[in-house]
Amino acid sequence: MAKEIFDNEIMSDEKLDNVAGGTVSETYQLRSAIGQVYFVKNGQPAPFYTYLPEDEVAGYLKKTYNIDATLNFGDYDPASHDYVSEGDPNQYSINGKSLTHKQVLDIINIVNGK
Repeated sequence: MAKEIFDNEIMSDEKLDNVAGGTVSETYQLRSAIGQVYFVKNGQPAPFYTYLPEDEVAGYLKKTYNIDATLNFGDYDPASHDYVSEGDPNQYSINGKSLTHKQVLDIINIVNGK
């Protein structure tokens, strides 16, 4: 059973790290942590260094870090060319064990030497 959190209660950083986050904002954090990568898609004639497109982040996490990720982007508004809602929580796991968003960022930073 979930414990109710009241307005006057403050969660510790440790507890906050385990809160299910998600959303397009977290996907942008992942892209930033990964940094620019040598990107080739569908046999492009001129591969280049760039930040991953949002729809490529989950595949890159799997290929590079063996992290399974279900990323939820929220609602996209074509008129503004941006996401207008955050979406459902992202889900991460490695070898069947659930990971928090912070743990995924830590793995990326360790592997990338940051």
